[in-house]
Amino acid sequence: MLRLLAFGYLLFLSFSQGCSPQKYVLAPQRVLSGIVYVVGNEPFPRLLLESESGCTYTILADTSSFYRKLKSLQGRKLRLVVRPNEAPADTSTIRIERYELAELP
Repeated sequence: MLRLLAFGYLLFLSFSQGCSPQKYVLAPQRVLSGIVYVVGNEPFPRLLLESESGCTYTILADTSSFYRKLKSLQGRKLRLVVRPNEAPADTSTIRIERYELAELP
């Protein structure tokens, strides 16, 4: 009987902790201005943003047309609304929310 109670208690703990709602907090948005560069070779090029303050950020890659459009704007000065990567140890990778040209083409 004691084994059955212990098993039931462990089962209760595993479900109550495993199924509890996780609080997902998005990192705050920031606005960065700078020049977008493509580095690396095909098939794995990367996009970098060199900000006006001189910091370099890696733009998180995805397969959307949005990312391809950013690749076509290399060398142009852009104003980007970004979020930092979710990994707390990685502060140099950013996720682009939206962008606009900072100067006329």
